[in-house]
Amino acid sequence: MEWKKIRKWLILLLLAADLILAGNIVRQLWQQRTIAHAAAENAVAVAAARGIDLRLEDVLSMPQKSGSFRIERDPAAERAAAEKLLGQTESTEPGGGVVIYGNDTGELSFRRGGAIEIRLRGTAYFDGESVRSCLAEGGIPMKDVAVEVTGSGITLTQTYQKRPVFNCRLACAAETGDLAVHGRWLMGEVREESAVEKPRAQLVLALCDLLESRGLKRVQRLRAGYVLQSEDAQSMVLVPVWEAQTEGGFVYLNGLTGKQMVF
Repeated sequence: MEWKKIRKWLILLLLAADLILAGNIVRQLWQQRTIAHAAAENAVAVAAARGIDLRLEDVLSMPQKSGSFRIERDPAAERAAAEKLLGQTESTEPGGGVVIYGNDTGELSFRRGGAIEIRLRGTAYFDGESVRSCLAEGGIPMKDVAVEVTGSGITLTQTYQKRPVFNCRLACAAETGDLAVHGRWLMGEVREESAVEKPRAQLVLALCDLLESRGLKRVQRLRAGYVLQSEDAQSMVLVPVWEAQTEGGFVYLNGLTGKQMVF
C-alpha cells in the first residue's frame, strides 16, 4: 500500500513538472513574439521618419526567419518526365549540363539553373487548367502552381512552402498547333541549408536603404518568396526574398544578405 501511494505522488510530481515546463515554453514563445513585434513596429517607425511609406501589417506578414534550400538535379526524374510527356525517347547531351529528349511527338530539354523547354506537337491548349493538367500528367511538378492568363499566353509560377519562386515561371503558348513551354522550374529534391534569414526589423531597414537609393518612397505590397540561383550545371539554391511592389516597379531584397537581387 505504501508503494502505491509513493508511486501516485511521483506521477503527480512528474505531471506538475511537465506543466511548469510547458508554461515556461509558452511564456518564452510569447516573449519572443512580443519582442519581434516591437522590433517590427520600431523599424516601420524608422522607415516613416525616413519618408518611406510601409504598412506594419505587411511587415508582420513576413516570416520572422527562413533558411535557404539546396536542390540537386535529378536525371531520373527528368527522364521519367520526358517519357511521360513524349513516350519512348532518345536523349542527347551536347554539354554544359544540357540534356535533350525528343521523338516524333515533341521535344523536351533540361538545362542548368532549372531551365526547361517543351514542345508538344499537335497539342494546342488554350486555357490554364488544361496546360497545368497536361504538364502534371507528364511528371512536371505542379503542386500549388499559380496560373495567370495573359494576352500572349499562359504563365505558370511555381511555389515552395506556399511561397512563390519569383523566377520559376513557365511561359506557355499555342504555336501552329503545338504547345510551346519555356522557363525555369524545380525538378529535383529540395534540402534545407544552414543559412538563416535576417530578422524582419533588419530587413526593413535594408529595404529602406535600397528604396532611398532608387528614389522610391511607397511600398504598395510586400510579399515573401524565393529566387532560384544556379551554382553549377547540376546544383541550385533557393534564396529567401522579399518582393516589394513600389510606384517604380518591383524591388527584390535578399533575405540572407539584405542586398538587392536582380534576376
